[in-house]
Amino acid sequence: LPRPAPVTLALFDAAGRRVRQITTGSMTAGEHAAVWDGTNDAGHPVGAGVYFYQLRAPAGDLQSKLVVVR
Repeated sequence: LPRPAPVTLALFDAAGRRVRQITTGSMTAGEHAAVWDGTNDAGHPVGAGVYFYQLRAPAGDLQSKLVVVR
């Protein structure tokens, strides 16, 4: 982040349903990392398959896919 800003990082399944809210709130300027433990919002492991993440910040949005292999 070029400067402190509010961010949201969430994961979605192939149908577009939110699976997990990884982080939301204000973050300091600089580089950050997030680790997902493979569980949904209820703490249950997700199934193998394709998922999508979405990072939203004032500097711009970033979306991509990831694959869970069990």
